[in-house]
Amino acid sequence: MSSIQTARRRACHTAAPLLLAAPWLGCARDNPGMMEPSSQPPAALREITGRIFGPDGRNICRTIEEGTMLVYLIDNEISDFFGIQEVTCPDNGFSLSQDPADAFLRVELPVNDNIDDLPWRTLNQFPVPAGGGNHPVHIEAGERLGGRATFDGEPLPQVPLTIAYDFNPNFGATFGESGPDGRWVEFFGRPLLLQPDVRYFAVDCFLLGTTLAQGFLFQGFLFPSARSAVNCRFETAPVSSFTHSASRLKVTPLPGDIGGSFSGDFFDQYGVGFGAQFPFTPGELPRPRVQPFTEIFNGGLIIGLPAQDGHPARTLLGADGAGEFECGDPCRDLGFDSELSFTPTGSGDRKRVTWRYSDAGSENAAGLEVIQQSLDAQPPHDYVLFRFRIRNTGPSDVRFFAGFFGDLDVGFDVFDDRGASARNGRLMYQVSEVEGGSLVGTMLLGDAPVTGNYFFTFDEDPLPVLDQIRALRGNIRRATAAPTDQRYIHGAGPYTLDRGEAGDLWLAVVAGETRSQLLANADAAGEHVRRMRNTAISTDGETVRMTTLRSSATRTGRRPTCKSCTAK
Repeated sequence: MSSIQTARRRACHTAAPLLLAAPWLGCARDNPGMMEPSSQPPAALREITGRIFGPDGRNICRTIEEGTMLVYLIDNEISDFFGIQEVTCPDNGFSLSQDPADAFLRVELPVNDNIDDLPWRTLNQFPVPAGGGNHPVHIEAGERLGGRATFDGEPLPQVPLTIAYDFNPNFGATFGESGPDGRWVEFFGRPLLLQPDVRYFAVDCFLLGTTLAQGFLFQGFLFPSARSAVNCRFETAPVSSFTHSASRLKVTPLPGDIGGSFSGDFFDQYGVGFGAQFPFTPGELPRPRVQPFTEIFNGGLIIGLPAQDGHPARTLLGADGAGEFECGDPCRDLGFDSELSFTPTGSGDRKRVTWRYSDAGSENAAGLEVIQQSLDAQPPHDYVLFRFRIRNTGPSDVRFFAGFFGDLDVGFDVFDDRGASARNGRLMYQVSEVEGGSLVGTMLLGDAPVTGNYFFTFDEDPLPVLDQIRALRGNIRRATAAPTDQRYIHGAGPYTLDRGEAGDLWLAVVAGETRSQLLANADAAGEHVRRMRNTAISTDGETVRMTTLRSSATRTGRRPTCKSCTAK
């Protein structure tokens, strides 16, 4: 598939309900209740009529010659459209209606060989009289967006870039990607052109395994007077030094977070994690890739505490579950006070990474401390092993269930993943029903019995806290799932710890190209745990050490990740 076809697919991809970039979130009213019927007659709609003209002041069809234009009347309040009208040459007239006095009218030209230097989309913002009015649209020449994408100073092709409108980034102006020289190319192959004197909002410029010295893009600008270029100067991220890469399965461990591609709180310091990627050459890390190319979009440690000692039921999340899990603010409870140590590059093929952190700073804190240690697989198998030693430092005993919560996306299409379980529930995994290929999941190991197997979809977002705990303990169960965009909870327990006591949760991220290969890798991880179960946690040889400095998710304070984000 060509890069331009890939860009088209991104644009046409159905947007999932989970849109996690802060300005793209839509919120429904809480319990709006019944409204009394109004005794007033409905206000008359304001009809907007007009014609579309080209740079010569004449019918636009004299310039583009043929094709169908789309005229959109944008409803800014609910991020939708009052109406969309097709206008096919030689006609150039339109007529649409709306209630508000302020109009946002967007004209989209057909993609053909004749639009030349005209912007693909043109936006007009204007007031509409109470009785409606006529508004001609003049399409003028666009200007090229400057800048480029680079990685460690070298041009980097195929980096996606979406340009939305700053008044409401749910609505897009155009999109494209970087070409061979790193410069921006529009989705249909020409240099990326924008309508001048419009405020835009740059999205994307976000790759796994990288960091941006200037911070992530999510910011508005007036083009071209305030900004005429967008530069994405990617650099090798610190996560490259401690991402597991000995086997064909690559996994970044962050504190409580398995994959690290969603840990916005740590992007400035550690960069964007590689997520979980499979299969790649053992001993090598993949080149920087866009976020859909990770098998784990988001996931990590979850601890569910039933109501006890006067405290309500609560969960502690090791990764940001915003949008998918009911949670506090911030929607992450573990790891803000973390310390890292790991074996340095060149000390051996198999890497060991140790994080120490707690639930300090969480509104749901229970006085738990965690030592998280991850290890590469024993060759020739494909897994990464995690050991979570959870210690109770609270004033009294505590009872909880623990496990993994995750949003896995196997392959490119997030909506064709089938969920399954094996090994008496110890293994949960997903496979793309259409694309086939990789199978990826988690294997719970160790002494604690497996209690929870629960697949769910975006229809249940955000999953309530009580249901999170019910899923961990097995009160609700769904061990298989039909193809769609899946999430799941994989639970073990119960753990009952006296003050000062600790317990271990063992978890392996496993992958395979066939089901038999997946099961063999899961069994190999189980044998690995049996050999290590009663050993002490050692950090011998972990000579590289870092202390986490908590910062905002981006330099602009907006979260730079979303799932299947597509501006309208």
